Amino acid sequence: MAITSINQQVIEAVRQSNHTLICFPEQVSGDGVGSALGLARAFESLRPGHQIDVISSGFSPSHRERYQFLPGVERVASTIEGLHNLTIRIPLGAAQVQDVRHEVRDNTLEIRLTPKSGQLSQDHIEAAMSQFRYDLIVVLDCADLDRLGVLYTSHAAFFQSTPIIAIDHAPEHERYGHINLVDLAAAACGEVCAQFLRDAAPHVMDGDIATCFLAGIMAETRGFRSSTPSVRTFTVTSALLDAGARREVILRHLFQTKTVAQLILWGRALSRIHTDSERHIIWTLLSQHDFIAARAAEDDLPDLIDELLMNSPEASVVLVLYERPDRSICVLARSPNGTRDVAALLKPLGGVGTATSARTCLVLQDLLAAERAVLDAVRKQLPSN
Repeated sequence: MAITSINQQVIEAVRQSNHTLICFPEQVSGDGVGSALGLARAFESLRPGHQIDVISSGFSPSHRERYQFLPGVERVASTIEGLHNLTIRIPLGAAQVQDVRHEVRDNTLEIRLTPKSGQLSQDHIEAAMSQFRYDLIVVLDCADLDRLGVLYTSHAAFFQSTPIIAIDHAPEHERYGHINLVDLAAAACGEVCAQFLRDAAPHVMDGDIATCFLAGIMAETRGFRSSTPSVRTFTVTSALLDAGARREVILRHLFQTKTVAQLILWGRALSRIHTDSERHIIWTLLSQHDFIAARAAEDDLPDLIDELLMNSPEASVVLVLYERPDRSICVLARSPNGTRDVAALLKPLGGVGTATSARTCLVLQDLLAAERAVLDAVRKQLPSN
């Protein structure tokens, strides 16, 4: 199916929707945030009065602070509220109700009705579930629905019964949408969204939308320092700048502003760098004590991996093993441009992700034991030189 035809389907679906949910993976990225915020504003411009909510179950206050320069970031939520209603109908007959009370007891909702006159009967009580509040879902930067995390697993029936538009650039995308706008030539989801809008509705592009899309592109390409950008990526970027994208603001917040906590955490990680030169692996370890001492959080880790990638050009795989507050051990894996499929490398350990970025968590409660298990699994799949 031609891209132009898909664009037309997307536009038509948006115009027919009254309430749209835009969501992106639980593992929050700048590309996901920027694409979602830009597309939300664009869709609202396409149809005035169109209600749109933006949700990622992994979005935290630290993410809100990190991306506070993006227009509309305050609208991103981490949970769905009021997805649908359950209505209970009780025929009153000749009775009149003077009091309605409810309480939860043993995980059961009890509703008590006290008649003012007449009697109430338990016969003919009806229960009816309302339709879902959203009539359209747009899923961004997400190769499969499981990557939405709790948002999907807690509301699977909603996702299965509601039309989905999937927009992405990942080769491993599973085409789960009713409409799939997947452009493998794009360097970022933000580029796919920007190209779609340029082709389908260029009149709605403004400086705020352009800034959001450009932030997604720059975050995914690490400021164009990776080799993934194509000639078209720069063409799209040029058009976004012409539309008013605030490049210097994006650069300052994404790449030039680091907190003291991040710097301390990075210092601890760098002091424990290990290498396997034969397999081009570099890795480091962080204990829960490191996070406490640095006053840092798990959300600070993606930037650390990006820095390791950019400053270790010989590495084909970068691993960060870290201890969480519950003492479980998690692993973040990255590969520049997917030269090594890190999702496949971590799969024996239950890993999920893409060729370029993956993660897994282990029940092992010892960081060194986890290090041995992860390296054994990865080395078995990577030939030595």
